[in-house]
Amino acid sequence: MMRILKSAGYHNLIGFDFAPNMITRGLNENPDLDLRLLDKPGVIPFDNEFVDALVVSTVLCCITNEKELEALINEFRRVLKANGILYITDFLICEHSRYQEKYTSGLKRFGIWGIYTTNENLTVRHYTTEIIMDLLRSFDIQWFEQFDFKTMNQNPARTFHCIAQKLPSYIQSIR
Repeated sequence: MMRILKSAGYHNLIGFDFAPNMITRGLNENPDLDLRLLDKPGVIPFDNEFVDALVVSTVLCCITNEKELEALINEFRRVLKANGILYITDFLICEHSRYQEKYTSGLKRFGIWGIYTTNENLTVRHYTTEIIMDLLRSFDIQWFEQFDFKTMNQNPARTFHCIAQKLPSYIQSIR
């Protein structure tokens, strides 16, 4: 995404990840990008109201704990400037039988529908639209779209794209 944004003329782009191998891979493929390892997952090393926009791609699925997820959304709000823009894309619960089996197994193990362990032994979570909208209740949703698609491996999946604007704090408190 950063490559696309840079090619479109955007500057002052900084990418973060908490996985060292993702930073290494990104820098190997795009040595001119500013990619940084997060010292602490869920903490963006910027001052309050520092950024105009955040692009968050397939991050929520890596967080299975709802309190950690809420804390991350609060962190987005903290670093975004007034009227800042948040773009999020991630996975939603998919009705395909391939996922229903995974979710059933995950429900037995974790007690929550939508959490499962991948073949790579990573625990991930797919969320409902309702949970995502509740998480973003202190933002003004400008655009939200969900759809089914095929992954790189041609597996069925469901995703969403959302553009939201940070609301003034006095409005956040009444939502």
